[in-house]
Amino acid sequence: MRIETRWRPKGKILGVGGQAQVDLVEDIWGQHKGKWARKKLRNISDPKARERFEKEIRALQSIHHPNILKIIDSDAKTGVPYYVAEYCEKGSLQQAGASRFRGDVAATNAVLLPIVDALVAAHNRGVTGRWS
Repeated sequence: MRIETRWRPKGKILGVGGQAQVDLVEDIWGQHKGKWARKKLRNISDPKARERFEKEIRALQSIHHPNILKIIDSDAKTGVPYYVAEYCEKGSLQQAGASRFRGDVAATNAVLLPIVDALVAAHNRGVTGRWS
């Protein structure tokens, strides 16, 4: 299984949701230096979850935009479907907290405009909602 022979967990879970877990990994082979985020499907026996995960991979791979994560490795057909993408050092908006932006239009625009730009790029590629 390539997921375990190529990508070594760095001991930090970045997030866990109903469908998947994202953890910090490094490339054992040394081809990709630095830190990467690996998303692994948790519900591997659910065919609908596997199908959605495959669609997510295809959708992300179809969009080339500076504000959308770039996938560097994936395998949706293995026992544990996964993909590896760029790791965002700055964390999530949830981690930043809404209070950081309250009353600061410039800070809000600096964060929201790149997100809107990425959403437009996704929309233009036909990517919508929950990988439907």
